[in-house]
Amino acid sequence: MPETRTVPYDGRKIRDLRERAGLTRVQLAERVGCHPGTLQNIEGNRRGASRVMVARIAIGLGVDLDVITRDEPMQVAS
Repeated sequence: MPETRTVPYDGRKIRDLRERAGLTRVQLAERVGCHPGTLQNIEGNRRGASRVMVARIAIGLGVDLDVITRDEPMQVAS
C-alpha cells in the first residue's frame, strides 16, 4: 500500500534548493516523477505531500530529507 500520510515540509526551502541547483520546476518534476503543477503546489505550501514524495524531492535535489522537513533555517554558504 502506498504511503499517503503527509509530513511537514517547507515548500520555500524546496524552491530555494531547486533554484540553487539551477533546476527548473519541470526538470525537478521529471527527476521526481510528478507533474510540474504538483511540484508548484508543494513549493507554494498549497498541498500536503507524503513522506515518499518529499523523500523523492530530496533525492532529486541531492539533499538529506531532514533539510526539507526540519524547521531550522537553511545555512547559506559564504
